[in-house]
Amino acid sequence: MHLSKSCLLGLVVVALGSTAALADPSAASQASSAVSAATSSVSHSAAGVQKTPLVNSQAVVGDSDDDDDDQEIEIVEPVYDPDAKPPSLLVSYATQAASWSRANIWWTLPMILAMLSFNVAYLFYALGSMHSEESVTVRAFVVRKPAAEVYESLVDFAAYPSWKPGCASVSVIEATKEGENARLVEKDLVGRQAIFEITEKVDNELLVYKTFHKNPEKLWASTEWTFEIEPREGNPDHTVVYIVTKDRVWLSIHRYAVALYGFDAKVHKLIEAFSLHHGIKKPKVFRPVEGQLVIPTEADEAREAVRYSDNDDDDEDDDDAAEADTKEAEVRKRGKSNKSSLRNRKPQRK
Repeated sequence: MHLSKSCLLGLVVVALGSTAALADPSAASQASSAVSAATSSVSHSAAGVQKTPLVNSQAVVGDSDDDDDDQEIEIVEPVYDPDAKPPSLLVSYATQAASWSRANIWWTLPMILAMLSFNVAYLFYALGSMHSEESVTVRAFVVRKPAAEVYESLVDFAAYPSWKPGCASVSVIEATKEGENARLVEKDLVGRQAIFEITEKVDNELLVYKTFHKNPEKLWASTEWTFEIEPREGNPDHTVVYIVTKDRVWLSIHRYAVALYGFDAKVHKLIEAFSLHHGIKKPKVFRPVEGQLVIPTEADEAREAVRYSDNDDDDEDDDDAAEADTKEAEVRKRGKSNKSSLRNRKPQRK
């Protein structure tokens, strides 16, 4: 607004000065002085305008001190930072998403947890579908007790809580009708109950029981335990116990959870507990090899132990020979001076 006023005043003064010069030559000097003053005012205003950048400028509007209602505009120079980098589009979107999530946390968090649970369940279902519904585990171990004593330990169901893992109590329901079998009711440490039906029982030879339910189709999983007992070959005072478990898991999610834990894990735990109950801390468990389960005799195990000990002795002899060769090589590196010093060494007096 100052610039427009100064320009207008200058033009008026120039016009008046030109008219006065034509009428009276003596007024030319006064007109020229007025023109020079107006020109200096215009140049001063223009210089102030040129120093102010017009890009990204901020304007502050305020009331003028003049008597008229004109508004004064003050132009402020912006502050530039050449090292500052503008935020990327991804960071900007992430910041906006984070702020929006914090504002709506009351329903976004449950939705995220539900989606995560669904993904985990679907993963378990897909991986569990890769396993068969039925799995069979076959193991064998040796107990240094006669077969009759081992069998009595297996059929002494009331003593199961003293050695069987996870068993808090066992009760036996005897058969009351013809065609029925006795049942075992086991309760674990948290009070869950499992019922097993004894399907086969031969003194000192065989014990078979499996999961019982009135409606087997409602079962999520079932297990059949088979214990076969026979004296060990070459030593009738020791007994070989064969354990066969048949597990069937219908739900794919449950099947994968059992696979993670191990289908044979419960068998190994029972073998360790039963062996410890008979005084064996670390039982030797035999597994099938190429579809055959072979239990070596005590003579075979003795020969195997001797063979391993001979191999260990041979390894120690080889280590001693290698150490001697190393020392001899070090002596050869020392040269003739070392040999001469050994030859010229005087015997010590007693």
